[in-house]
Amino acid sequence: FGDRSFFGNRIAQPICNIPNDDSLCQQVRRYSLSSVHFDLTRFLPTEVEGLLVRDFPATELPVVEREWAPARDLLHAVGDKLGLPVEHSHWDWRRKVLSAIHGRHRIVAVKVGDVVQGLMAVYSFGRSSRLDPARVALYVDYIETAPWNLKEISLRTRYAPVGTRLLAEAVRLSLDMGFEGRVGLHSLPAAESFYRLKLGMHDRGPDDKYGLMRYFEFDPDGAIRWLTRAES
Repeated sequence: FGDRSFFGNRIAQPICNIPNDDSLCQQVRRYSLSSVHFDLTRFLPTEVEGLLVRDFPATELPVVEREWAPARDLLHAVGDKLGLPVEHSHWDWRRKVLSAIHGRHRIVAVKVGDVVQGLMAVYSFGRSSRLDPARVALYVDYIETAPWNLKEISLRTRYAPVGTRLLAEAVRLSLDMGFEGRVGLHSLPAAESFYRLKLGMHDRGPDDKYGLMRYFEFDPDGAIRWLTRAES
């Protein structure tokens, strides 16, 4: 992060509410997000300030899960009735607490005010690239927006683009760790076209070690091109 944080495309002042803790200041980035209010006739977008927090405290994950679980369960029920199943309805962020505390995972969060709007868990150490096995890629293990931000189903206030902000941070983490922007992940079926078409990640096909989920990976040039567009 250096010593800067961001609001939209404009450089803003670093954020730090804890005196004498420069490390925390460098873990927080300020963004603009769109808040969309549903009123039965039209969507009314407004701009709000969001915070992206690198190394979000693992001890806060149970709190987030308590906030998300009821909404996730409700959306799962609604999605089943609409024929739009919520593929990650079984996820539980409490399962990542110990691995994050022990350093296996790093947690990244997007917050608006005191409410977490999205989470991402990446491995702390690189994994062999599927595009270039001699190189290392950052692996995204989990990525989820808050249930009320699922535009396919949710009809209440939501924020966007939370998932894009998290993936952009994955690319920056890869760059910071010396992986040149390489980022890999296994996709749920509903998200495959997003990674393939909107992000331009390489589709390496089904992985029989991950329940035939398709593996996607950014190459360095593609990652930088997408990151530049995402932040323009």
